[in-house]
Amino acid sequence: MSLRTRGWRVFVDEDSPLFGPVRTWIADQLPTGEHHATIAHLAVRSAFEVRIRRQFDSTRPQTILVEGHHVRVRMLWYGLAAPWLWVRRAPAGVELTAATPAGQSAIYRAIEELTRPKTQQTAAKRTRVHYYAKREGWSGMTVLARPMSSVALADGQADRILADMRAFLDAEELYGRRGIPWHRGYLLWGPPGTGKTSIARALAAEMDTDLYIVPLAAVQNDGELPGIIRYVDPQSVLLLEDIDTAAAARDRDAPSESGISMSGLLNALDGVTTPHGLITITTSNRASVLDPAVVRPGRVDLVEHIGKPDADQATRLFEVFYDAPPSSPIDPAGRSTAELMEVFKRHMDDPVAAEKALAEMAPLDKPDKP
Repeated sequence: MSLRTRGWRVFVDEDSPLFGPVRTWIADQLPTGEHHATIAHLAVRSAFEVRIRRQFDSTRPQTILVEGHHVRVRMLWYGLAAPWLWVRRAPAGVELTAATPAGQSAIYRAIEELTRPKTQQTAAKRTRVHYYAKREGWSGMTVLARPMSSVALADGQADRILADMRAFLDAEELYGRRGIPWHRGYLLWGPPGTGKTSIARALAAEMDTDLYIVPLAAVQNDGELPGIIRYVDPQSVLLLEDIDTAAAARDRDAPSESGISMSGLLNALDGVTTPHGLITITTSNRASVLDPAVVRPGRVDLVEHIGKPDADQATRLFEVFYDAPPSSPIDPAGRSTAELMEVFKRHMDDPVAAEKALAEMAPLDKPDKP
């Protein structure tokens, strides 16, 4: 690869064959709201076909996620600089800066993937994930799509949710003809560690949509909500994590200075600024603490309890992780999905040891509370 490095910076020269692919790749990593930092280039391929290609052209530093590492990217330009004048003549290159050696290695791996012929590039399905953080705002990354088969839900639960989502996405014309806002809401509730976020990620992959994740604890006030929602593309999945942490979701009379208000929250779920075709998934540890206005039909159309796995679910998790069934059904001993996965990860390549560790776990009977 024709790259230059300095410290943990990776610089791609404008005369490098990688320059165009890297600019396009960066543009694809940016959250929707940062697309103003790219330029749309039209390439007329025939009298009947016009191809639009976005390329990263911003001199203002942007941040993307590469394999979970924050990477700062910016364009450098040749030109004439003066106190009163800046003339851009041509791009000099694109600079990618990581904060750690591991981040730099991730940059190299991502760019190396771009050097492969299209037929040899990773064919695995991927999902665009956008994450909102209190200080950084939106950041985006492309991750391997999580298949629904990797999420061990209760019998019939996955089929029920998928059927509902597919019916909704197929009904755009029907919604429009009847004057109904084309939105759909889901509530996944249950104890911590039961995989609610993983389920949302798998559903987004199954529907082939982008996933936008907003922890409501990161939202300070109502004024932030319109800006946050503005970034979300139509026909996407918006995940509002831990909705019960917002005082307004539990008590409509909660003062707005304590965070977002009930009206602000409801407008985000089902208001005039809600993107067309939006699927909203909210998660909560308990459903009974939520104000009825938050979970009424139209804002939450399907409620699903995501409990701790039973023996059948635990056994399916084992099969997914090790690509082979256990010697006998797995007793989860009252543990959460996350706790079982930790056992699997401690014995990554040793299913026999994992079975033994699970069998030795003391029963932990803590039933879910509504």
